Amino acid sequence: MPFCAIAARGAWFGQREAFETSFETVKRYAIPFVETEADFVFRQGAKQWKVPAFWAGGGKWTVRFARLLQGDCTCRVVCTDKTNSDLTRKEQTLSVTG
Repeated sequence: MPFCAIAARGAWFGQREAFETSFETVKRYAIPFVETEADFVFRQGAKQWKVPAFWAGGGKWTVRFARLLQGDCTCRVVCTDKTNSDLTRKEQTLSVTG
């Protein structure tokens, strides 16, 4: 599953609407929530929100968020394990409607 699968480039979702997406990594950890941390960084203009992702089993990491303003924004994933290219610096553009 690609990063931000629910929010592919050009996708729209409502302002303050709960947004949830999951992303996968092929790299496995013995104890994922101890060995690494993954966060989504949402940026819209000068505003930025860092939202922790949670391990959802296997190689799946999930994030939920609902504080975006109307307009375009970017989201990127940041992981403490810099060797995991599936969870490092992936970025998408999202559009938020009213």
